[in-house]
Amino acid sequence: MLADIDESLVKVHALAGDCDKLMAAAGRLMAELTEIGAGRERRAEVCLRIARSLSEGDRGALAAQWIRQARALCDGMTDPGLCGWADAVAARCAIDEGDAAGAVALARSALAGADGAGRSAEAACEALEVIGRAERVRDTTAAAAAFESAYQIAAANDLPVRRIRAMHELGTIEMLEHAGSARLERARAEALACGAVSTVAVLDLQLANALSLGTDTEAALEAARQSMQAARRLRMHRVEAMALTAQACIAATRGDTDGMEAAARQAEQLAPDDQPVLLNVWGDARVTAAIVSNDLPAAAAASAEGIRHGRQERLTAPSMAWGYWALLGAVAGTGGRAAVAEARAMGAEVACWNRACLAYADAVLAGRNGKPKLAAELAERGRSVFADCAPWWNHFLRRLVAPAAMADGWGEPVAWLRLAASELDAAGYGRLASACRGMLRQAGERVPRQGRGSAPVPPALRELGITSREMDVFQLIGQGRSNTEIAERLVISPKTVETHVASLAHKAGLTGRRELVAYAARTSAAA
Repeated sequence: MLADIDESLVKVHALAGDCDKLMAAAGRLMAELTEIGAGRERRAEVCLRIARSLSEGDRGALAAQWIRQARALCDGMTDPGLCGWADAVAARCAIDEGDAAGAVALARSALAGADGAGRSAEAACEALEVIGRAERVRDTTAAAAAFESAYQIAAANDLPVRRIRAMHELGTIEMLEHAGSARLERARAEALACGAVSTVAVLDLQLANALSLGTDTEAALEAARQSMQAARRLRMHRVEAMALTAQACIAATRGDTDGMEAAARQAEQLAPDDQPVLLNVWGDARVTAAIVSNDLPAAAAASAEGIRHGRQERLTAPSMAWGYWALLGAVAGTGGRAAVAEARAMGAEVACWNRACLAYADAVLAGRNGKPKLAAELAERGRSVFADCAPWWNHFLRRLVAPAAMADGWGEPVAWLRLAASELDAAGYGRLASACRGMLRQAGERVPRQGRGSAPVPPALRELGITSREMDVFQLIGQGRSNTEIAERLVISPKTVETHVASLAHKAGLTGRRELVAYAARTSAAA
């Protein structure tokens, strides 16, 4: 029958996340089900599947309409499984719209009637996922327990898509706790294999965020681009905007202010009223760009604008904007304690990067309060957290806290600045490196020479703006050496090598490392 065919199409389009094709098939299906006199239970179930997919595809208003239609069909029914699933889908839509409290109430109602089998199993998985997402902003242990329960129910009831979703959420916890990506990568592979395209788009976005804290920003950028492209095809506007925001953050980390601003503006144009998007555009991407440019007043202004948006949405705690807000407030000496308290109240410490920022902020406040020993211990705590998830960021943040450490007599600011100046200069962060040397001069300390390479730069490459240090890296790339091997050879960090590789590719007009390797090999052969 046509209804059976269209019902299969609805399931396929829902799994793929293609809301446009889903809506076309859904309209036909509902008309066909009415024409053949299908029961209310079947029609309600179809409505709920459509609503859930529309919510995931950023079509909240449409999803709400389908939920209302499903509830009207369920009116007077005594089937606890169907009623529970209606509550679970409504909970999913509520949390997607930012109503955490309403979502949890609906999710608990769904769980109360679930018996862990059949449709109730799906309802239980959905409800547990909603509860886990709400808990995630304050207690990752409780969130992980909810996601693990969902995983076990899905596995026991042969619900592969639900199992992948639970694995996805457990991977998100792994990312928050120590910027890990193993579970996210496994979930992505399984989602891709079963055709869950919309889930893959979200996973690529989270992988981009996790990888951006490490040394391989090329991989992070590629993941963000893949997420953006898939989301654009599926018209998942929030995911597309967040993927653009991720690209802006990566460009900011690389010191590419123009690239950052271009991606940030695209995200703003796509989602002009989306508070989480605007929080990350202002409070993360633009703050990072200002810090890398050594423009702390601009960083503070961007941070304030970001937090203005963040305050309007409870589920924004993992954003690094909150950690930046606390640290910049502490460093500036104006409202630092209030900013730290606000970040903690929002649940910012669920994310490892924010725990590190808050530890550095606490160190500055403790030093200013005449507690140098405690300040040093707190700064070491911040360093240790970043050492586990994003070692490179210690150079950025120590540059921020070093003046306070010098003024108040705690920590090892001179050693921090010398190391930061060397590493930042070698990685191409000239303004930050210069700022570090300037602080050393003001303190009467010996200033390390600006790092220089040893390789002569041929005229043709010099015209591209390639430096002597970049030429050192270029020659080793032409020999087929990996970033790790180059780092060991030049006695610099893999992150610094990665930055040089990105700079070389950009200056040579190439798209990435693979083209750069071929170009370097040809250049070496011709020399």
